[in-house]
Amino acid sequence: MASQVSQLPGQEFRADLTTTIVDALRTAYRRGAIIAGHCVGTFLLAEAGLLDGLEATTHWQFAKELAIRHPAVTVRPEALYIDTPVPSDGDDRRLSEAIVWARANLDRRIPIGELAVRALMSRRSFARRFKAATGTIPHAWLAAQRLNRAEELLEATDLPIEEIARAAGYGSAAVLREKFVLRRGVAPRDYRRTFARNTGAIAD
Repeated sequence: MASQVSQLPGQEFRADLTTTIVDALRTAYRRGAIIAGHCVGTFLLAEAGLLDGLEATTHWQFAKELAIRHPAVTVRPEALYIDTPVPSDGDDRRLSEAIVWARANLDRRIPIGELAVRALMSRRSFARRFKAATGTIPHAWLAAQRLNRAEELLEATDLPIEEIARAAGYGSAAVLREKFVLRRGVAPRDYRRTFARNTGAIAD
């Protein structure tokens, strides 16, 4: 059973879900897996009942629909993401501070060893505590955070793709496109055309 399940956006998020999919999500959750929904992928998590009594967000165009279809979920359309906080005692407090720093510095190269130093831990201890807190390893977490930052900027700004690539730590538009297509299945420009907010002219 997977330790982390990520539900990515898709055009058929309004379609009736099979019992098999919903049951698989619930089973994974009961077994302790980290469940994450990205963009309209939140609809599937809500349909499975995993967001009842919790706060959630989705693409701003569909936030009202999510709230209507799932009244037990508190929808926050203004939020770009809602994350489970890392515990704030002792070593975990320092780990949390390192994570906050990493999110604020995604435009630069972030060696895992540097994060361990910031958390005042050995690299091995840092990796163990990081996975316990986030459900994934540091490299995978950083890769996901960079993609999330790129998506936020594609949706909410009219920055050129090259600038977005640098701000998310990819260095070039070509690298961003490669990673984006691999993980999201669409090119950054196509994603922007579908999900961009009204920010004026779209820059390429």
